[in-house]
Amino acid sequence: MNSKKAQSEIITTVLIILLVLAAIIIVWQVVQTTIGKTKTGIDDNSLCLGSQLTIVKAVANSSLTSLGNITVSRDPSSSTNDANVTARIFVDGAQIPQTMGQLAVYSRNTTSVSLSVGQQVKVAAILSQDGYICPATSTVSVVAA
Repeated sequence: MNSKKAQSEIITTVLIILLVLAAIIIVWQVVQTTIGKTKTGIDDNSLCLGSQLTIVKAVANSSLTSLGNITVSRDPSSSTNDANVTARIFVDGAQIPQTMGQLAVYSRNTTSVSLSVGQQVKVAAILSQDGYICPATSTVSVVAA
């Protein structure tokens, strides 16, 4: 009779140990997934810090056409390893369909878009490494030519 009681206690102890191990594994997977997602977001945002774009000018033409010019430059203090960054342009909060060509450090690019005096123009960097869109870093009002 004593041996059956001893076996029962051993089996109970082994089952408790297995349950604890299973709980530890489940908690570890949740923590690891959360940390991995946070790390990815931090990596993308740190790349954005080194990819600052500035709107040099946004000018609406005074002719009958509504085309204007936006000139964007890349901050010379850019420290990102991403050699080329594409600019995404927003006019009055709406993204315009075209993007500017790639901007290397110390470069400028101009594009023609439909503009009116007084509109707000913003620019955001798109990292060529993974297509991540950084927050807009520069905002200007459109002026007349």
